[in-house]
Amino acid sequence: MAGLEGKTAEEIESLAELANSLASNPKTRRGFLSLTKQANPDTVIPEIDIPNHIGGLMVEPLQRIERMEKANEERRIRDDIEASRRKLGLSDEEIVAVEKVMVDNKIADHATAKKFMDMQSKQAEPTSASSLPGMRRFGAPVVPDLGAIKGDPKQHAYGTAYSVIDELRGRRAS
Repeated sequence: MAGLEGKTAEEIESLAELANSLASNPKTRRGFLSLTKQANPDTVIPEIDIPNHIGGLMVEPLQRIERMEKANEERRIRDDIEASRRKLGLSDEEIVAVEKVMVDNKIADHATAKKFMDMQSKQAEPTSASSLPGMRRFGAPVVPDLGAIKGDPKQHAYGTAYSVIDELRGRRAS
């Protein structure tokens, strides 16, 4: 006890009271005992030694359990992805394309990505006028016979305009 040499009895008593209060207070006891163990590692302190020993024994089994849980989670995620792929019923090349769309457009679900691809391909297809309801497909414009216009060009223009208007109104089908 070289640290107490030169101290008065009152100072030693004050230090003893401080140590006693730290050791008896539940909030500071563990820290006090840990510091005591750190200062003198050979001191036997069951409250510190037993949990440290048990904790040391549990490190490897806890790591093994953690690795197994991680592996199980990865396997579950792989199985979910495979089930999602199989549910689509696509070839490997089509699945690669769907997954590229998923990554590019930040889509988390295979089925949603497939619907997205289908909608994109429908938008890309040209739509003919004849496929729309109520619309007819018009043929290429015909250049009029210039010989027929010789008589009265004004009358020919009126006749052509009326025939186009009638056709648009649906009075005359061509």
